Amino acid sequence: MADDNAEVASSLNRPDVQDALARGDWSVVLRAFLDGGMSQAAIAARTGLSQSQISRLASGQSRTPGMKTVKALCDGLTVPRQLAGLLDDISQEDDTDRRQFLGGSLSVLAAAAIPYTNMGDDRLLIATSLSYRQLEQHTQSRVLARPVTAHLSLACDLAGRAHGKQATRLAAAVAEIAGLAAWLHADLADQAQARRYYKMSIAAAQRAQHPLLAIYMQGSFGQYATTVGDAVHGLRLLRDASARLPPLRAAHGAGMAGFARSG
Repeated sequence: MADDNAEVASSLNRPDVQDALARGDWSVVLRAFLDGGMSQAAIAARTGLSQSQISRLASGQSRTPGMKTVKALCDGLTVPRQLAGLLDDISQEDDTDRRQFLGGSLSVLAAAAIPYTNMGDDRLLIATSLSYRQLEQHTQSRVLARPVTAHLSLACDLAGRAHGKQATRLAAAVAEIAGLAAWLHADLADQAQARRYYKMSIAAAQRAQHPLLAIYMQGSFGQYATTVGDAVHGLRLLRDASARLPPLRAAHGAGMAGFARSG
């Protein structure tokens, strides 16, 4: 713990970390700790967040953490709250949390009230999936795993009975929801189910004729495989995904290729 505290102090003194805190860029902040030797598991233990949340924040996949998440990061890593733009008055922050929650709840209710003719099944499924992703920022994976799996089952059933363009759009929804299910089961250390849902997500993205979505999901699967000790398979997935990036996305391809090499 003493070594971790020393690493925290050293990281917080870095100008780039202080600038990232001011901008709300937690990927830079967390990468500083990780590069200094603190593991994702250690950060998760200190902050009370899940390791999957730490992974997404550090990789930049999650760029808009909620206020409770930011407070947990600050308190767990002994970051002065004001550096991250938080108020010192905790009661005011709690009021803001409640307003944000109420606003989010109202938006979900409004979406549910929209007539079916104004919103297709695919958009309704995605709207619900996005709500689950927001909940996942501060809800334990074991609590969300069952409803998300049920939501995925519904999406698969609707996609299986659809035809033409609607089937294609619903396949994209299945890919998104399966990706979330994979994240949750990865966080639960259920490798068999995590791998199953990653594969389902990739296959659905291919049926949706959405190559970039398929590449992204394959890259996520590859990253997960490397973190659970299957480095050979993970690197193969990452390199294959990188090779299939369109020429116009060369910059992104270089980034993924570099990640594959660093893994």
